[in-house]
Amino acid sequence: MKRTLTNLIAAYCVIIASAGCRGGSFHSAGEVMPDTTQLRDGDLLFRMGDSAESDFVSFMSTGEYSHIGLACQKDGRWCAIHAVPGESEEDVPDYLKCEPIAEFFRKDRALAGGSARVKCSDAVAKGAVNRAMDKVQKKVEFDHDYALGDSTKLYCTELVRHVYLSYGIDLAEERRHILPIPGSISVYIFPQDVWVSNWVENRKQF
Repeated sequence: MKRTLTNLIAAYCVIIASAGCRGGSFHSAGEVMPDTTQLRDGDLLFRMGDSAESDFVSFMSTGEYSHIGLACQKDGRWCAIHAVPGESEEDVPDYLKCEPIAEFFRKDRALAGGSARVKCSDAVAKGAVNRAMDKVQKKVEFDHDYALGDSTKLYCTELVRHVYLSYGIDLAEERRHILPIPGSISVYIFPQDVWVSNWVENRKQF
């Protein structure tokens, strides 16, 4: 049976309500936007959203962020490649997308943001971007089943991990979150698992 993050939120809403707070400490007091002059193709972009789904991810991972994407330059401007549900037009599947970075950190989507660099050469980082862009062009869909072992569809952290794993870099390392749901055991990786990775440096919060 398909089990979406929405199903999991319903199962854990009592826990979140009893906590009475978000998982991370949110620090933005104004516009949420990285210094693009300091970005490199393949840098990691993090954001904390203002939704029940975002609260769930932050709470369950005890992390600062609920979403992650890849920075890239396209047609002379900075963009974000990412996998996200619920931001497509009506009746359009949730395909992976490449959009201007200002859309990724749009005011109604981001309470706080972060960026970080993967410890690798420029060539490897660019290669990861190219692999991600190839999946955008092939219209790979968002993975509503959150099946970590199946790369035919991808969710946000799964996408970022997948394109770097091609170069022997496992951004999530051994970190996994096992969420028991009646009738199944679900295994997830969250943005926080990448944020704390030994493969990551130059972390910036904004």
